[in-house]
Amino acid sequence: MRNLLFLSITLLVAQAVARTPVRLGYFEYPPYIYLSKGVPTGRLIKILNELEQKHEVRFVLEEVPEGRIDASLDENVVDGFAMLAKTPEREKKLHFTSVILLHIDPQVCSTKPFTFTNLEQFKSSLDKSNTHLILSNSRLFTKLFTEVMNKTILAYSDSYQERALKMLQAQRAKFAVFPDLTIKHELHCHKMFPSRIEIPLSLDKNKPKLHRLFE
Repeated sequence: MRNLLFLSITLLVAQAVARTPVRLGYFEYPPYIYLSKGVPTGRLIKILNELEQKHEVRFVLEEVPEGRIDASLDENVVDGFAMLAKTPEREKKLHFTSVILLHIDPQVCSTKPFTFTNLEQFKSSLDKSNTHLILSNSRLFTKLFTEVMNKTILAYSDSYQERALKMLQAQRAKFAVFPDLTIKHELHCHKMFPSRIEIPLSLDKNKPKLHRLFE
């Protein structure tokens, strides 16, 4: 049995899309995961459910005996495997060591009506001498927006939406980018893309960590 020093989820789904079910192997390890009337439950299940709801990822859980962890991956029985920490403070920190694609619907918002009708016009409207986009310490969407906007942009994660709205209202920023705006607001918002898009999420302990999805 591998040394379970930190909470991690290994997802070997580099070619899968978010709507494709991910076969996630597990073995009983109470209280993190155990069977209740034949149904998997526990702290990890709660986290996986939140991940499914937030990012349209769907997991199919496969119980795997501890002695067949490696074999189940080699034989393509499961796509990845969930490992669990004994350390309570690490229970909510997820580290993805392979790639999973997330579907998002990013919007750019402002307190004033927009003068642009598409993404290219928005890009050209940015004043290079000023910071128009709210920044945060969330790195989840940095690469995507840097490539799209041809400029370094940090987008706000869900936990920063309230703060972002307050900064806009205080005119401390002209625009804010939201991966998925979920709270009530009176802003003028414009979709950055015609439809929901996919972005790859590939994180591990040697790369930028996912800003706490599960707070």
